[in-house]
Amino acid sequence: MEKKWKNLVRSIAFVIICCFVFFYIQELLRAKWGEGMSGAHETINAQGFYDLPNNSMDVLCVGSSQIFYNLSPLVMWEKYGFTSYIRGSANQTPLLSYYTIKDMLMTQNPQVIVFEVGRMVNSFDLSEDEWLTRRGLDYMKLSPIKLEAVSALNEGKFPISYIFPFLRYHTRWKELSKTDFEYFSWDHHNWTKGQYMGISILDFEWPENYMQKNDKFFELPEENIYYLEKIIELCENGEIELLLFKAPSGAWNYTMHNSICQLADKYQITFVDYCLPEYIAETKIDDKTDFHYNQYHLRTTGAEKVSIYFGKYLKELFDLPNHKESPLTSTYVDWNTDIQSYHEFKAQNGLE
Repeated sequence: MEKKWKNLVRSIAFVIICCFVFFYIQELLRAKWGEGMSGAHETINAQGFYDLPNNSMDVLCVGSSQIFYNLSPLVMWEKYGFTSYIRGSANQTPLLSYYTIKDMLMTQNPQVIVFEVGRMVNSFDLSEDEWLTRRGLDYMKLSPIKLEAVSALNEGKFPISYIFPFLRYHTRWKELSKTDFEYFSWDHHNWTKGQYMGISILDFEWPENYMQKNDKFFELPEENIYYLEKIIELCENGEIELLLFKAPSGAWNYTMHNSICQLADKYQITFVDYCLPEYIAETKIDDKTDFHYNQYHLRTTGAEKVSIYFGKYLKELFDLPNHKESPLTSTYVDWNTDIQSYHEFKAQNGLE
C-alpha cells in the first residue's frame, strides 16, 4: 500500500514538473510584441493593466499606436491629478478596441473612455493580418471575453493556439532574443501607464493644404461603424462617458474628419480632432521636432504638448477628480514614483 502511495506521489510530481516545463517553454517562445523602450512595449502594456488596483482608473484609452505614442497619462496626472491608462496595440481595429474595453471593464469602472479614431477609416483582412490580432489578444487574460473576441476575429472559428500559444510559436526558437529570456524577470508594473515614449526625430512637414475644409465624406467600413455602435452601447450600459479623439497625424484629412463628425452628431458623442489647425496652433506641435519615425506618431515632446491641453479639456468637461489634493492612498502613491521615472527617462534621452 505504501509503495502505491509513493508511486502516486511520484507520478503527480512528474506531471507537475512536466506542466511547469511546458508553460515555461511556451512563455519563452510566445512573441513579445513591441519595440524600442523595452523591446516589448505592447506586451508590457497589457500585463501592466492587470497590475493596476481595481477601480483605480478615471479614464481608459484605446486605439492604435496613434494613442500610445501621442498621449501621456503621466503628464495628465502631473498637471491635473486624474488617473488614466492606455491599452493600445499596433493598428488596433475597432473590433479589437471593443473587446479590449470589455476586458478592461472587468476590473475598472472609469468615468470616461477615450477612443482614438484613426483606424475607423481603414479596412483590415484579419485572416491575412494575423499579427494584428495577436498583438491585441496574445496577452489578454483568458476569459469568456477573450474567447468571444477570438471567435469574432475568426468568423466563428476558434484557433486553440490563442489558449495554448505553443501551438502557434513552437517554431520561433530560431528567433529568440535577449528580450525573450528577460521576460521572466519583468516587473508587471508599467510605469508609463501605456505610453510609448518616442525618442528619435522625424524631419516632417505638414502636407500642402493639410486639413483644408471641404464638404466631402469618407466612406467608413461598415464593420468599423458596427463596432463603434457596440462601444457606444457598452458605455451607455455602464454609465460611462465616451469621447472620440483624433491624435495629431499628417495622414489625416478633412474628409475623414467630416465622417467622424457625422457619426458623433448622430450618436451625440463628443469628438475632439487635434489635427485641426486651431489645435495644432494651440498645442504648438512643431513638425520639425515633435514627430517620431513617421507622420502618425509624435515624439515624447509632442505627446507632452498634446497631453497638457487634452488633459485640461478632459478635466473640465467631465469634472475629473484631482487625487493629489488629498493625502495619497496606496492606490495612487505609485503615480508620484512613476512620474519621477518619466522625468528620468526624458533626461537620459535628451527629451527635457
